[in-house]
Amino acid sequence: MEKRRLFWANTNYFETWRLIIEGSDQSEIHEFDGFLLTDCGQPFAFGNLVFVQRPLKMAEQSLDRVLDHFKTRNLPAIICIPPGVDDAIETLVVSRKYKPATPLPGMTLFPIPPAPEKPADLEIRSVNNDEELAPFQATAAAGYNIPFSLTQRLANPRFRDHPTVSMFVGYVGDKPVCTSCLVATGPVAGVCWISTLPDYRGRGYATAISWHAVKAGEALGCDMASLLASVMGRSIYEKMGFKVTTDFRTYEITPED
Repeated sequence: MEKRRLFWANTNYFETWRLIIEGSDQSEIHEFDGFLLTDCGQPFAFGNLVFVQRPLKMAEQSLDRVLDHFKTRNLPAIICIPPGVDDAIETLVVSRKYKPATPLPGMTLFPIPPAPEKPADLEIRSVNNDEELAPFQATAAAGYNIPFSLTQRLANPRFRDHPTVSMFVGYVGDKPVCTSCLVATGPVAGVCWISTLPDYRGRGYATAISWHAVKAGEALGCDMASLLASVMGRSIYEKMGFKVTTDFRTYEITPED
């Protein structure tokens, strides 16, 4: 992939996570040296991601600042290091014996191909108000197996109403069964909040609602898509044509570190 497109995709990951986290009244976001530190205010490591965006000028001091922040807040976090950006910080993290965390592959789709037909029993609706937001929050919580209070805090009206954001819920009859979200930045349709209720997996719903977000971005003028994939979702996105272009190396830090 061209360097400029890789840059655009990485920028979308950072901006998407910033938007998700900053909507919470307990959250904190800090940028210093080359770090983007996001803190959702909850003891949920994947809600507290720290991205290395560019080479660090003061790696040891900046890492200490990250650790001090989460130790003071008594929260776990995950440091995400894209390959080739700053080998020194990864060497430092490894030397301190932080445990590798769950992989976090950044995936991109370019060009955007035609989408297949969605399952006939799936109706995808946009989220435009608080009444429509509640099923999104509940479905995402069940799909990700995280507290409902956390999805309420992060997938909130402020996030929903941001001009770059479009949120979707998939229904089978009157039951909400899957979710997705678009964060459009420049030419990139960033896809996030992909979830499906456990009893409704394996029916093509996650694929369909992912395509819906991608195509919503294309309708806004985006010509590529990007996402951060879960272990469960990676095979779905690969079948859609997404490829890993930034394989973030991840390390978990705890308040005891």
